[in-house]
Amino acid sequence: MKPISISKIKFLNDLVKKMRRLITRFEIMSIMNVFFEELMKDLESGREIKVHNFGSLWLKTNLPRAKYNPLKKAAVLCKSYRIYSFKIAKSIKKELLENWDIDNRPDGA
Repeated sequence: MKPISISKIKFLNDLVKKMRRLITRFEIMSIMNVFFEELMKDLESGREIKVHNFGSLWLKTNLPRAKYNPLKKAAVLCKSYRIYSFKIAKSIKKELLENWDIDNRPDGA
């Protein structure tokens, strides 16, 4: 299944439509910015973020490892790096798998 990505602007526009002008676009953007800043601070400090019936998000550190460079014919030590990891909740995963129609995919594959 191809991952779905959404830009902050698209997310903002969708929220503005759903709120039906109850609060202004600027207020929604301010709330979103504070939310994402706090989310990033918590992840950077090593906390795992769990959202009930949605999933868990955490920052994973991959250790340095040796890779082979065929041009130099030698092993090269790569730096450690950090990536964001997400695990979807079982309830959502079950629902997605039940509703996923492999014969009628939107990507045309």
